[in-house]
Amino acid sequence: MEARMKDFERGLTADRLREVLRYSPSTGEFHWRVMCSARRPAGTLAGDKKKVSGYVLIGVDGFRYRAHRLAWLYMTGEWPAKQVDHEDTDRANNRWENLRPATNQQNQANSRLSKNNKSGVKGVFWNERLQKWQAKINVGRRQIHGGYHDSLAAAGAAYLRLAHEHFGEFARAA
Repeated sequence: MEARMKDFERGLTADRLREVLRYSPSTGEFHWRVMCSARRPAGTLAGDKKKVSGYVLIGVDGFRYRAHRLAWLYMTGEWPAKQVDHEDTDRANNRWENLRPATNQQNQANSRLSKNNKSGVKGVFWNERLQKWQAKINVGRRQIHGGYHDSLAAAGAAYLRLAHEHFGEFARAA
């Protein structure tokens, strides 16, 4: 979804962003430089964390933006060419050291354990037919098999080896 620049991003420049907001790379917070409403006087914290998505959204000139994308624009002067990954997976942690450019696949590799996962270990599933733990990973549109294992720990280690091999620094175990 974020891979291509959205139409409304074309209108907001780094200069305009810096005119209305101040970004602190060490805290990841934005503060208003100007009074934009009675509820948001200059100097106050900008943005609201959304309960469902966990992202901080900030409204500028009638459009709402994700704060991590604004941080990228603020610091580099350009909109991100691809996605911006939160290294620690906390979508509200917009400290500059926590943000990095990523492809969709890298961003997915750095995701936390799915709430639908029943094994408790990322990339590991119980194979009912064989009565073994199975490790697998998706790379692009290919599924790579990591073997069948007697123990959950062995299957988890197999997944982690595959993840490091294919995703490098973006590999995440849980």
